[in-house]
Amino acid sequence: MKILLRNLVNLFTRNKTAALLNIAGLTVAFASFMLIMMQVWYELGYDRCYPNANRIYGLCFQVPQSGDLGTVLPRPLAEKLLRSSAGIETGGCLSYQHGDPNVPFFRPERGPESAIAAGFSLVSRSWLDVFGFETLSGDLNAFSEPNAAIIPHSLAVKLFGSENPVGQTIAKSEGYREAAQFTIVAVYRDFPKNASLKNDVYTDLKERLLQDFNNCSTPYFVRVKQNADIRRIEQDLLPLVWNYAKTYDEDSTRSQRLRLVGLNDLYFFNETISQEGGNRNTTYSLLTVALLILLIAVINFINFTIAQAPARMRSINTQKVFGCRSRQLRINLIAEAVCLTAVSFLLAVLTVHALEETNLSSLITGGISPGDYPGLISISAGIALLTGFIAGIYPAFYITSLQPALALKGTFSVSRPGKKLRVVLIAVQFSISMILIIVALAVHIQNRYIRQFDIGLPRENIVTFDLGPLAGRSADPLIHKLKSNPDIADVTLSRTFIVSKGGTFCNRLYKNDEIGFRLMGVAPNFCSFMGMHLVEGRDFTETDQQRDAPALIFNRTAKKLYDITVPDWLEHSGEIVGIVEDYHDKPLHYSIEPIALIVYDRSSPLYCMYVKINNPDPGPAIAFIREAYRTLSPQRQVPDVKFMEEQLGNLYQKERNLSEMIFLFSLVSVSLAITGVFGVIHFETSSRRKEIALRKVYGSQTGEILRMFNKTYIRIVLICFAVAAPAAYIVVKRWLESFTYKTPIPSWIFLMAPAIVLIIVVAVITLRCYKTATDNPIKSIRTE
Repeated sequence: MKILLRNLVNLFTRNKTAALLNIAGLTVAFASFMLIMMQVWYELGYDRCYPNANRIYGLCFQVPQSGDLGTVLPRPLAEKLLRSSAGIETGGCLSYQHGDPNVPFFRPERGPESAIAAGFSLVSRSWLDVFGFETLSGDLNAFSEPNAAIIPHSLAVKLFGSENPVGQTIAKSEGYREAAQFTIVAVYRDFPKNASLKNDVYTDLKERLLQDFNNCSTPYFVRVKQNADIRRIEQDLLPLVWNYAKTYDEDSTRSQRLRLVGLNDLYFFNETISQEGGNRNTTYSLLTVALLILLIAVINFINFTIAQAPARMRSINTQKVFGCRSRQLRINLIAEAVCLTAVSFLLAVLTVHALEETNLSSLITGGISPGDYPGLISISAGIALLTGFIAGIYPAFYITSLQPALALKGTFSVSRPGKKLRVVLIAVQFSISMILIIVALAVHIQNRYIRQFDIGLPRENIVTFDLGPLAGRSADPLIHKLKSNPDIADVTLSRTFIVSKGGTFCNRLYKNDEIGFRLMGVAPNFCSFMGMHLVEGRDFTETDQQRDAPALIFNRTAKKLYDITVPDWLEHSGEIVGIVEDYHDKPLHYSIEPIALIVYDRSSPLYCMYVKINNPDPGPAIAFIREAYRTLSPQRQVPDVKFMEEQLGNLYQKERNLSEMIFLFSLVSVSLAITGVFGVIHFETSSRRKEIALRKVYGSQTGEILRMFNKTYIRIVLICFAVAAPAAYIVVKRWLESFTYKTPIPSWIFLMAPAIVLIIVVAVITLRCYKTATDNPIKSIRTE
């Protein structure tokens, strides 16, 4: 231990610059690794927080036309499915139709002014068993009592503080659907951020929708028995699915399929309850970036250790001459490396903690507080120590394996093995850096392409917001008030935001064939508001809301796919009155699918409002919208008004975050690589002082000496580019496969990567070598 401490002290006193650069590089690398892994941890751990999560599956229809998965089923059918296989332990559902994502709840004795916003969901009693709600107080068996509700611990603290909420009453606005007051029967532990179940107020769905075969608004999940055969369960359920499909098409048994999909798989299929989704290619790309940064850190450590070799080998091998065993020397050198990485890891944790309040935290979906990731921090600590061991083991064995006489002469610096090792290490760093630069540029270009892509809908001067309690007939006074403002050109409504991953998928019988399409409820003026081009038939009219049967308008894709004619009748839906030009109703990861816009009667609520502003300065109009809503809202709420451009951009938030993360960590990798180059050049110039001096004596100019050093590394960069370019192309091509609409990969991004690396490398080498090249050669010859 004394020798180890003495060596550490000597390391910082005699090689201060190298030691500090080594620790700084490791700190940045470990901090970057943890930040990236926080996002990977969030993605790969999504929906794995429930008891028996590996036995929970979603019941999903596989859409015959596209192969996509649909997670909503008619409740009567799903209840029969639950009883049709011995492999299913239990199953339950949630109703999209009856829930609200943002409801103000308050204690009746304190009034609406004390309201706290929370989600509100109606679920079947068995839903609680499927997901294993953990009760902190109360009894889940009372969940089915009239007007009973369970609430999360976080809401209980906000509403009741230290009081026991069980048995107490909470209320919500009368403008919302379902009962206005609930009795709390239990408090459950909050779910983490990476869970599709949100920390809502839950109440019993009871018998709602049990007789409605045409209503597909209930996602169903089942918990299967231990070691159950999933494919066998699917086969057990398929006959019921076929029988259901036969109500629309006698020949449908060949197309309808039902699949059981695991929770984490649903997340990567973008079909979770919360409509969140991920991308496996993106997640594993981030994991690869994290490991590559660690690899660069290991290489840097080895480079700096070897750069210090000339100064340390004489001392180490003198000890060998006087009888010290190589084994003990190696243990001390490896222990030094482990100690340095341990210090660097602690500094990295403190760095991540210091970044919590910065904009960087917004790039990580689950946040960057180290306290939220105890498992990840523990694993990272182990990886850091292992990194120190791996990074220290090779230099320790290499240095101590040399003959003492060779080491005492100091000729290792110019030995052929030493040169080869340095070239290989630098080449790996350059290759990784160029791959990351190319990928970062490609991701940025694709994101720009998405932002500028014409989706067939207007973006400018339109704001949108959720109506909340004013949905339905309650929206009429707001619409009239908004239209009275001269700055507002028009107002329209839809059931959900016009572009989204979710929505209602319907199967119907048309011309003796089964057809499938997404269904969107809209106001009569929706098509004209959105500037949709009518291809055939007529637009919606106000009188369509008074008809006994709804009116439908399909898109051009539906017409081509199903040979839809206008006018015509669609069984169980209404009259087809028109065809509009295609527009993108989903993010650009997906292709355009058959869509039907439908106008229901006025009793059917529409929740998303769009307002078109005709003033170049939208500020006063937005303020008017907020005030008008506030005066009409039962709880005096202010809506979250967003520009449509912003709302569309939110659909690609993860892609933007990915672009910024890869760009940021590409800079980190290049910085680490350049730090490694600095260490190697320091080593080269120190070991070749005499050679440089002799060259100057024999007439070499400073520029020629600088070119001599630069030429070697320019050659290495170009060779590395030949390796990095095809590797980066494969990575970019695979990532772009997740988009149906993607930009071509431009050739200039491949040229940009070596250009950036060359400029930085040449600058660093020139600055570091200039002093040595301009030193007095007589002094160098005399001292070396």
